[in-house]
Amino acid sequence: MSQNDFILHQVEWDLPPAEGEASTANQKLSWFHLDARNPKTMQWLTDRPSVDELTADILCAEETRPRYLDMTNGVLLILRGVNLNENADPEDMISIRLYVDRNQIISCQLRSLKTISDLQARFPAGNGPQSSAQFLAHMIRTLGDRMSNTLSHLADIIDELEAEIIEAPEHRLRNKVIHLRKQAIAFRRYLAPQKDALARLLGNDSQLFSVRDRRRFQEGYDQTFRYLEDLDAIRERCQVIQDELSNALAEKLNSKLYLLSLITGIFLPLGFLTGLFGINIGGMPGVENGTAFWTFLFGLGGIFIIQLVLFKLFKWF
Repeated sequence: MSQNDFILHQVEWDLPPAEGEASTANQKLSWFHLDARNPKTMQWLTDRPSVDELTADILCAEETRPRYLDMTNGVLLILRGVNLNENADPEDMISIRLYVDRNQIISCQLRSLKTISDLQARFPAGNGPQSSAQFLAHMIRTLGDRMSNTLSHLADIIDELEAEIIEAPEHRLRNKVIHLRKQAIAFRRYLAPQKDALARLLGNDSQLFSVRDRRRFQEGYDQTFRYLEDLDAIRERCQVIQDELSNALAEKLNSKLYLLSLITGIFLPLGFLTGLFGINIGGMPGVENGTAFWTFLFGLGGIFIIQLVLFKLFKWF
C-alpha cells in the first residue's frame, strides 16, 4: 500500500475569489475523502492546522448520529445515507462525516456510500463546485435523492399489502407488515436528528455561507422534512393495515367457529338420543323388534331435517 492509502479520494478545483478579493487571487478548493477505519487517518487529521483534536475524534468515531457543530473556521456535519450496498438492509443507514471550511472539504466514511461515487462523477477534476458550501449542498441533495427511491419502494409495498389483505387476508402478511413498520422506524431514527442538524445549518450566521447557499440548504431541509412526513404516513398506514388484517383474520375465525357451533347444535340432540338408546339395560323399547333400528334412524333423520328448517327460519345460517 502507498503511504496515503487512507485517502480514498482526493481532488482539487480552482476556487473563484470571494467578494472583495482581487480577481488574480489563485485559491484552491480541496476535497479529501478518508477511510475512518485506517489508523493513519487520525494522525493525518491532527497534523492539519485547521482540524483540532475534537474534530478529528468526531470524524473518526465508531458510532455517530446526525449532528451539526460550529467550528472555529468551518462547520462539522454528520449525515446519514441509505445503505444501497449489495446484500445490505437499506434502513441500516451509513454515516458520512464532513468538515467544511472555505478552502477544503474533509469527509470520512466507515462503510462505502453510493453518494460519494455520485459526487465524484458530478465534480471531476477541473470541473468542480464554485464553493465548499455548494459542494455541501450537493452532498445533502444527493443523499436525499438516493433515499427517494427507497421510500417510494416502501410505499409501493404498502399498496401491494393493502390489495392482498382485501383479496385474501392470511397470517403470513402480518410478518410483512411488521417488517415494513420496523424499516420505517429505523429510517426515522436517523432522519429526525438529521432534520434537526440541517435546521441548525440553516441557522448558521457564518460568512462561510451566502444567502444563495442557504437557499440550497433549505431545499435539502425541506426534502428531509418531507421524507419524515412520508415515514410517519407509512407507519400510520402500517398500523391501519395491521388492524384491518387482524379484523379480517378474526372475522374468518369467527365464521369458522360459528359453523362449528351450528354443527354442534345440530348433532347435540342426535347425540343425546343415540347415547340414550345405546345404554345396555333392561326395558329398552324395540330390543326385540327387527325394524326398530331403521325406525330409529328415520326418526333421527326427521329430527335433523326439522332442525335445518328451524335454523333457516331463524336465519342462523
